[in-house]
Amino acid sequence: MNKKQHIIALFATVAVTTSAQAANPASKAYVDQQVQTLQSQITNIDSGISSAPRVGQAKHGGVIFFVNQTGQGGLVVAESDEPGTHSRDQAIAACLAKTTNGFTDWYLPTRAELSLLWTNRFAVEPTDPNGNGGFTILDSQSHWSSSLDPRDNATMVQNFYNGTQVDDIGVQPHVRCIRTFTEAT
Repeated sequence: MNKKQHIIALFATVAVTTSAQAANPASKAYVDQQVQTLQSQITNIDSGISSAPRVGQAKHGGVIFFVNQTGQGGLVVAESDEPGTHSRDQAIAACLAKTTNGFTDWYLPTRAELSLLWTNRFAVEPTDPNGNGGFTILDSQSHWSSSLDPRDNATMVQNFYNGTQVDDIGVQPHVRCIRTFTEAT
């Protein structure tokens, strides 16, 4: 064989050996290829998960505290209470007038929505030094709901200290507005 034929034979041997090593599960090339494939699949999974709305995520003008069964919609709470004290009618008006982060569809939550909010309060502000999601937790302080108690037509309020819902007892409860959201599909 001449020099040219030797070089061609050597390249052919290297190509066959490399191909065999890549297909051989015991080879480094095979393992590296499998690791690269798995990392790509994990990245695709992570990007799908991170784009789905989740409780505790700051999005849609506040913090998501409930995601519905479709996974594409739910409820968002404002990041803080409305300033000052309010009657129930003033609380409703304050939420309807709210334009935080460009959203104008805020409203005063119902009794059921406040219950969901209390259940997920730790996700709203997990770094709260009081450990209560950023909500006022004094015994006598509550948050307004838009719901009336069917027994006596009194407004229901939610206590974020112990989770109870009671009739308004003449105090000026806090106001925390919420809104619904739907993800674009």
